[in-house]
Amino acid sequence: MIYNKIYSYNILLLGGVIMSFAAWSAIFMTLIGAMSGAIFGTISSRNKSKNPN
Repeated sequence: MIYNKIYSYNILLLGGVIMSFAAWSAIFMTLIGAMSGAIFGTISSRNKSKNPN
């Protein structure tokens, strides 16, 4: 009975770690995408201002 409780607790802990890791990876992917989009946007706008055709 005690072993079963510890086993289920470890599964819950592992699930929480996986969920938090997935959430953090999603947040980091969103941040990296936004930053790269902003950098690419500024570069393309600079190129457009250099070439007005």
